[in-house]
Amino acid sequence: MNSQSSANNLVAEQIMSTKNPEGYLRLQFELNNIFQQGTNEKKVINSYINEKVSEAIDDAREPQINQLIRVTEAFIDQGKVAYVDLENQINYPLVKEAIARFINLN
Repeated sequence: MNSQSSANNLVAEQIMSTKNPEGYLRLQFELNNIFQQGTNEKKVINSYINEKVSEAIDDAREPQINQLIRVTEAFIDQGKVAYVDLENQINYPLVKEAIARFINLN
């Protein structure tokens, strides 16, 4: 997570935790990861769908939108998220489990 994102997360935590410590759930993942293969070759792919995802935020063509939908669905099915419980313990449940818990508590 970059520093701007970390700062935003901290501010949101401080605002939301005053009323309900589990009042928000941040879902964020890297679109692409860089994997080193051998000594010189780097492979840039999304680890959920095993292909490179376009990071052009202004590209709203149908193939790119469909790819973003596929990767988001894969993240929800396969991903894990850091989740701080009421005792300030960090857990890493599957995204689906974290969403279900968030809905039940809120």
